[in-house]
Amino acid sequence: MTATFQPGSVGAAKMRAAQNVTLTFEAYGQRYDIACRVWKLARKNPLYAATVAHNRLFNPGLHPETEVLGFEPDWDASTAEPPVGGR
Repeated sequence: MTATFQPGSVGAAKMRAAQNVTLTFEAYGQRYDIACRVWKLARKNPLYAATVAHNRLFNPGLHPETEVLGFEPDWDASTAEPPVGGR
């Protein structure tokens, strides 16, 4: 998973410093808490290019110095409520 942030984003800096975060998604009576390792993607990383290209479709004014963070899930440390697939 990836996400874009404005240059100098305080939130992005805090996540990078923590190195591990929990992403929470909640909708329609389902909640996911996904434990992730987080890092800043280099411009040469194909995921950086794909993320920026995708987001420019919806925001053509995306800042040229946009920061992109990558999130690698640790599925064993993640949870869902109610449990999914009997886990």
